[in-house]
Amino acid sequence: MTHEVIAFPDAAGNQIPAWLFMPKNRRGTAVCMIHDIHGLRDDYENVAGPFVEHGYIVLLPNLFYAVEPIDIIDPDGIPRKSYRGQLPEHRQIEIMIAAVKKLKSMPETGGRVAVTGYCLGGTLSYLATATMDDVGAAAGYYATSAHAHLEKAKDIKRPLIMHVSETDRTHTPADAQRLRDTLDSVPLARWYVYPGTVHGFANNDHNRYDAAATALANSRTFALFDSIK
Repeated sequence: MTHEVIAFPDAAGNQIPAWLFMPKNRRGTAVCMIHDIHGLRDDYENVAGPFVEHGYIVLLPNLFYAVEPIDIIDPDGIPRKSYRGQLPEHRQIEIMIAAVKKLKSMPETGGRVAVTGYCLGGTLSYLATATMDDVGAAAGYYATSAHAHLEKAKDIKRPLIMHVSETDRTHTPADAQRLRDTLDSVPLARWYVYPGTVHGFANNDHNRYDAAATALANSRTFALFDSIK
């Protein structure tokens, strides 16, 4: 899966680097894909691949282009780069808004734009449906901290799917239950739990990557995004 490296401006004129994937016919609904807390890396070619093969234009903005990572050892004992705490949430949202604006402006998209994301990006996908008028739908994968924004659920104005891992080390089971209970009261929102999965199950470089669960989650995401008018 190949991509073009581009840049687009945010509201302040900063140039945001990004990867742009085009489907074979170079037209289609656009997907703003937000990476996880470990940043934009080669694995996202694999993550974006099924979306592009389905016919979507995919834009992956590099949220952390202007900040330095920290070195961590994750709970599985794997050394990783992490950007946790390195970029304020309001700045993450500004970049997401600019990416959606970029996609809306492309004639190839017909103005149809969805948002998806993983971990940190899952939380931003949730927030997109509550804060952005120009997003047609969103699908968040194992959102890290959507439970910290439950007050936003009442503002959800676009269809939303939350894909939930059965076990998620980034928050407590009680936090996960509070989010699901809150989404149950939102007509435009749905959530799905994937048995036997952990946080990161849809990232190919994760040691608990689950291809079957990822395919099922993606099929639900595609059905939603294909319905955008």
